[in-house]
Amino acid sequence: MADGTGTRSAGGPRQAAVLAVLALQVGRPVSTERLIDAVWIEPPTSVTNVLQVYVSSLRKLLRPVGLDLARSGAAYVLTGSLVDVDVEVFLRHAAEGRSALHAAEPERALASLDRAWSLWHPSPLAGLDDCPFAAGARASLHTSGLTVATDRGSALCALGRADEAAAAAERLAD
Repeated sequence: MADGTGTRSAGGPRQAAVLAVLALQVGRPVSTERLIDAVWIEPPTSVTNVLQVYVSSLRKLLRPVGLDLARSGAAYVLTGSLVDVDVEVFLRHAAEGRSALHAAEPERALASLDRAWSLWHPSPLAGLDDCPFAAGARASLHTSGLTVATDRGSALCALGRADEAAAAAERLAD
């Protein structure tokens, strides 16, 4: 989790997984049942208490950076500015780039796609392999990243920079 001064740890793997599930649904309630199913294959008997402790710890980490975990009935919601959630920023820049590309504005497209690409990580959700939600979320994030790479290559080609597009594709294939 970035805080403007570097990166902060979101805690252990399960606590980080709780944050990841909520970040992937930012602004939308996630039921405690869904959180538990997403994070644990075999939840501990005190899973509700463990989840409450994780949420409390995460609130302390998130509030200084303008985010919070709100309770909504039997659900939690990650609230705050979407500007502060990398996956949302990535998706917004990707959509802006794709839109500009379709509008035949390759310079604007490339600028947006470069901003998206700077946020893409080749191993999203690293360290959360044993959490049930991770494989599906990782596949979706990979697809989004490959779409940005493809769109970026199209923008480069439209700008007459095919050699640069080919080099970027080669690096990605490696």
